[in-house]
Amino acid sequence: MLIKVKEEHIQKGEKCNAEACPVALAIKEALGTNVVHVDPYFDSLFINGSSYKCSMDLTYFVEEFDAGEKVEPFSFELEKINELP
Repeated sequence: MLIKVKEEHIQKGEKCNAEACPVALAIKEALGTNVVHVDPYFDSLFINGSSYKCSMDLTYFVEEFDAGEKVEPFSFELEKINELP
C-alpha cells in the first residue's frame, strides 16, 4: 500500500513522537487506525499488531524531521514483515 506523507502531516506532526510524527499521522489517515508506532532507528513500523519494514528514505525523513530540518512531502510503500500473535 502506498502511503503519502502530505504537507498537512508535516505541519501537524510532533518531533520525536513515534505515535504523532508525520509518518504516523499519514498511516493513521490511510488505514483508519490509531495504533501506529514509528521506530526508524530499529527499521520498523508497528501497526495494529503487525510490523512493517522502514525504507531508508523513511528513516532519513524521520531523522531530519526530528532534528528540526525542513522536510518535503513524500510517499512510501508499506511492506509487512510479520504479524504479532
